[in-house]
Formats: sequence, C-alpha cells, structure tokens
Amino acid sequence: NRLVEGISQLDIDEQKLEEAKAGVLSDTFLNLADTDDYAQFIGEQQLFTNAVKFPSQIRSELQTVTAADIQKLKRTLFTNENVAMVVLGPVSENMATSFDLKLVFD
Repeated sequence: NRLVEGISQLDIDEQKLEEAKAGVLSDTFLNLADTDDYAQFIGEQQLFTNAVKFPSQIRSELQTVTAADIQKLKRTLFTNENVAMVVLGPVSENMATSFDLKLVFD
C-alpha cells in the first residue's frame, strides 16, 4: 500500500517533535480555560483510563517522548495489516476499489 510506504519513509526529527509537543500542549491547556472544559477533561480521563492526571503530569510525560519513541510507534501502527479506508456516501463498489489505486502520499 502506497500510504503505508509513504508513512514508513517519513523521518521524525527532534525539531519536528518539539514543534508537535508545543502544539499539543498549547492546544490542551488553552482548551482548559474554563471550568466546564476542565471538568470535561477530568471526566474523559476517568471514563477512558479510570485515572485522572493533572495537566502538569501530562506536560511532564509528554516532554519525555523522543523521536525514537515516535519512530517505534509508527512502525507498530502503520503496517499493511493495520491499514484501512472508509468511504462514506453513495459510492459504487467499483468506485470504492479504485480509490486505493488513486491513493498517493506526497
């Protein structure tokens, strides 16, 4: 699959990783600006993980992620065995199968 091949060739360098971390942190903490958002943040953690972490704990854990960690995760998740595509709408079976042939990773 061309998409999997394209992703497997991507290189995650430290600069890109630091930019991504900064983006995740700023989005996360900006979204906790009011009480309702903070309550939702806590509720989602409790619901999905049965544990609640303070924003400072999340920040600390995120800062420990390395480019090697991301590369390892990328090799685990993005395999031909795991790839899937969803097509929504009134699409014929012939058209749906042709999407995979048109899928290009730039």
